[in-house]
Amino acid sequence: MTSLFEVDQYPGMPKILFIGSGISSHTFSWMDLLKGADLNVRLFALPDGIPPKDWQFQTYLTVSPAERLDPGIRYRVYPPPFPFAKANRAWNLLADRLNFPITIEKSLAKVIRQWKPDVIHTLGFDPASFFYLNVREDFNVQNIGKWVAQARGGPDFMLNQYMPDIMEKIRRVLKECDKLIADNQPNYDFALENGLDTSKLSSLGVVSGTGGMDVEKLSIAGYVCEPGDLPARKQYFQSAILSSPIRYLTEYRRSRLLNVMLPVFFPFLQKAIYKFKKIKRQLIHGNPSL
Repeated sequence: MTSLFEVDQYPGMPKILFIGSGISSHTFSWMDLLKGADLNVRLFALPDGIPPKDWQFQTYLTVSPAERLDPGIRYRVYPPPFPFAKANRAWNLLADRLNFPITIEKSLAKVIRQWKPDVIHTLGFDPASFFYLNVREDFNVQNIGKWVAQARGGPDFMLNQYMPDIMEKIRRVLKECDKLIADNQPNYDFALENGLDTSKLSSLGVVSGTGGMDVEKLSIAGYVCEPGDLPARKQYFQSAILSSPIRYLTEYRRSRLLNVMLPVFFPFLQKAIYKFKKIKRQLIHGNPSL
């Protein structure tokens, strides 16, 4: 891997790995909500395309780019650099011996083992969650990171419930994941009926498929009240966030994370954040540099 890509933007801070389409507006919307937060965020893009050049999140690619890309934000982990790799048995044996990924599943497993994300967020059940489920089982990486599985609209559950082989996968995902996010209440109800533990429900309840909305712009336009004025979230904000090292975030970042992402990721990230005692000590003493 290139040295530029190996460098985290916020060394020592929590890591979130998204798995999903590399050309979906939903992928971009979810991850853009974390722009500016002191978190290391990367995408493992499924083989449907490459994100736009001006989208700055670090991305593992699983398709061959047609042109040279910025090595600091794009890194191809699959397919192998030799076009005859699948046809050449000798190359496959050598690549396996050298731990060079010869399948997309092995590529993801290698990324997870090397980067060790704190949270793995799969954008949709089919294919992202099913793909990651297979990797967990085949390559024994289930103990690395917490899994947030996201179900979208009707297709993930409402149509697939009539297909026995897919329903078996859905139930396995619901059993294995650590948290479920859905964009409608019937999906939550369906998940609970099919084995999801209530503790795995997102604390945000129904979340839009794009992850949230720009509350600052809506507030300025007069459509919504300030984040701190929402009773339930205000209580969560005071009890869960202000008592943690995340208080060093600016008010802008607090509001953005509070309303769109933090209630989902916070239970997983809190332990990781507390490891950084030096940062916490600096916060307590009011170090202005933070």
